[in-house]
Amino acid sequence: MITLFNDPIDLTELLAAARETADAYEEGKPSYDGPARMAGMALELARIHDLVLDALEPLKESLRDVAAKTLGDTDDTAWTLDGVSEYGDNIGHVTVTFPAKGVKLSKDANIDRLKRTLGPRFHDYFEERVSYKPVKDFQARTLAALRTASSHPEGGAEARVVMAEVEVVEPTPRVGFKPKH
Repeated sequence: MITLFNDPIDLTELLAAARETADAYEEGKPSYDGPARMAGMALELARIHDLVLDALEPLKESLRDVAAKTLGDTDDTAWTLDGVSEYGDNIGHVTVTFPAKGVKLSKDANIDRLKRTLGPRFHDYFEERVSYKPVKDFQARTLAALRTASSHPEGGAEARVVMAEVEVVEPTPRVGFKPKH
């Protein structure tokens, strides 16, 4: 039993109720207590989620430490351990993976100096990448160009050309949880 907001919560019941409420809403049959209860369920689950993550983090740190000590100086990059329940039943396994170290340019790297020093061998060590992205006020600029297309047809034509080459990304609305403590 988990106690949140001074009331005991049966997680199994809360999960089932949350699924049922969400399903009913999707089917066009919202429950009698509607969005406020959905928000309450979401807050309860978010708080449990935070408690779980807080408890999980030190376990992950300890498992990383055990894995590093177990692997020692070997070339192995992964360590796996079977997990057992409080009754000794095998309930799965945990794998700790040590990714290969990577390299990246320092933020204050002097590319011009590197190019001068290395000359034609610069590309033996580095690859150049050029990237493009729409300017921050892209939509405002293209709309302005389209609005003035009758008096400045070249601007309208440019706007249509560039608009054909971009995709509008529809962001997912964010949902935040701020439980009362």
